[in-house]
Amino acid sequence: MKPTNEQLEAYKAMAAASPDSMKAKIEANLRATCDKFPGHEDRLEDCMEYLTECAREILNGKNGEVDDDTCYRVCRDYFNDEIWAKEDEAKAAKEAKRKADKEKLDKIRSEKKAKKPVKKTASQVEKESLCKEKQRIEKLKEKHGCKPAEPEKTCKADEEAKKVELEKMQAEAAREAEALKKAEEKKINDKIRAQIAEKNKELGIGMAQPIDMFAEAV
Repeated sequence: MKPTNEQLEAYKAMAAASPDSMKAKIEANLRATCDKFPGHEDRLEDCMEYLTECAREILNGKNGEVDDDTCYRVCRDYFNDEIWAKEDEAKAAKEAKRKADKEKLDKIRSEKKAKKPVKKTASQVEKESLCKEKQRIEKLKEKHGCKPAEPEKTCKADEEAKKVELEKMQAEAAREAEALKKAEEKKINDKIRAQIAEKNKELGIGMAQPIDMFAEAV
């Protein structure tokens, strides 16, 4: 049967307040026998943890007790051999390794993220495909000894000749349009004259000189 939580708390308080606790005895022994203890009193808790680990090893992990003189010797060695300093170095090395591992892992993740392919749009895919196809055709031309077609060379004289030819074509088209217009007007005038002659004939004035609405005034 285990003690209740209230009982355990009472036991802890009683042990902490007792002047005969193991911690109090060890502190008194260190002050009396260890020259390197003064100035490092703040490491007493670390010393007690070290003593606990040593006792566990001495007892091979089993329940038991270690005599006081052995405990005093372990604690004196902790300060005389500056084991506390070695513990600090070990903690610093462990922390440095942890930070280095974290930085390495962050770098790997960052590189993976950078290498992750970006989703391309349909237009980008089409553009790349056309570019690749163009490069493929150029390589085939080079392989079969085909030279790329050179752009046509033009000179100022050629441009002037083309300009003159264009102006001639425009003038010819204008003349044809004017002739067509006049032909249409004549056709309309002839039709109107025929209608007038037909009307005069119906009125019995066939012998009369038809009225020419389009004749020039005398």
